[in-house]
Amino acid sequence: MYLYNFFQKFKFTKILFILFFSIFSFNAYSMSLTELIQGLLENDSSIKSSESAVKEAKNDVQTAWNAYLPELDLKLIRGNENKYKYEAANDHYDHQEMDVTLKQKLYDFGETGSDIEQKRNAYTVAQLDLQAERMTIIIDAVDAYLGYIDAVKKLDSETEALESKIESTGQEESRVKKGSGMASDVLQAKSDLAGAQKTKIQAEGDLRKAHNKFFKVFKIDPPDTIENMQLIELSVNGKLQLPKDIDAATEVAIASNIDLQTKKYDLMDAEQDLVASRAEFAPDLDFEST
Repeated sequence: MYLYNFFQKFKFTKILFILFFSIFSFNAYSMSLTELIQGLLENDSSIKSSESAVKEAKNDVQTAWNAYLPELDLKLIRGNENKYKYEAANDHYDHQEMDVTLKQKLYDFGETGSDIEQKRNAYTVAQLDLQAERMTIIIDAVDAYLGYIDAVKKLDSETEALESKIESTGQEESRVKKGSGMASDVLQAKSDLAGAQKTKIQAEGDLRKAHNKFFKVFKIDPPDTIENMQLIELSVNGKLQLPKDIDAATEVAIASNIDLQTKKYDLMDAEQDLVASRAEFAPDLDFEST
């Protein structure tokens, strides 16, 4: 029942993670976004750290269950003593003692049980944190990938716009020289040209930022050209995953919110702390045989 409830709580998150590469359609290209993301999920330090935390939390659960196992205490004492006497018989003493004690916990009014539940909660939270790290990496990767494509296209567009402004400004100046144009039109053209130059400089800065973000996320430089890169499009299966209305979207968002789920387990831990605190005032019932 515990595992069933656990997987139910992770239903949407796991579906989102597993189906990510199936609900989006990709074309074949040299720098595959799916391969980049897969590499991050396998090698990123935050993922490895979260996976280690999950393993440690799982071991803590198993260790907590050991409190119900019997304790066997074996003591073996052996010694000898020789007394050498002058003009009398020597004395020799040999001592052997073995003490075996078996102790079994019978009932502790919920103290051990609460510790196990808290360790289970910590294990679940560790898995939630791992899912959160994976989702964060996927989102950051997609954002960096598409952001670079958008920045390159924006710079190309602004470069074309600047060239057009340069051409139109030259035409206005030529008309004025021929006497068929107005000086005010030249001033307006130069103003538009200055605006286009400013916008192009901003686009160049945005491209540098996008380049740096791409490198920060993927640990490699982006390609020199975006011809082999493409925007992500939802496949037919992907579109079917989308909520139908705002109410459905809100319900999914609340059900899959990792921070909210973590807070629920924090509340459960607080309840178990109360159980453990009460158990401290009660005696432990153990079976002990020597």
